[in-house]
Amino acid sequence: MKTLPDLQQIEILILIVKHGSFRQAAKALNLSPPALTVAINHLEEKLGVRLLNRSTRSLSLTAVGEEFLNNITPVVNDYRRVVDSLNYHRLTPEGVVKVNLPRIVIDLFFQDYFIAFKNACPNVTLELYATDRKVNIIESGFDAGIRYSQDVPKEMIAIPFGENYR
Repeated sequence: MKTLPDLQQIEILILIVKHGSFRQAAKALNLSPPALTVAINHLEEKLGVRLLNRSTRSLSLTAVGEEFLNNITPVVNDYRRVVDSLNYHRLTPEGVVKVNLPRIVIDLFFQDYFIAFKNACPNVTLELYATDRKVNIIESGFDAGIRYSQDVPKEMIAIPFGENYR
């Protein structure tokens, strides 16, 4: 079985056909026309068929090339949509964050921070667990905890949060 062609080679074919020439497609890709010729030669070699009829003055798809392009273009478009969707998820915070904090923190000032956070990260659900007893954040399955500075264990990473009310 032949190896599958590279997606980049297929995208080059799509652009060559879209632009109607190697030169225009090369310009759009900021590549040289010979680089596109090499890519198409490799694609045709991997597929074992000729996709384009080309001369110095004309360019056209072969019957097999037209069939291939008609079938592969929707697949490439679907692939792009999937990658775009992954990029959205990669760039957009989402999920559940479990936070343990003292009750008084919610009463005094956390509401303002909570609203600002929800506006900035609408796809993140904050699960707040308010208690006045000391809880081991890690062992209890929390993602974060808010503590008074004197209550932060040495092995934990502490980031100042809010005003210092001393």
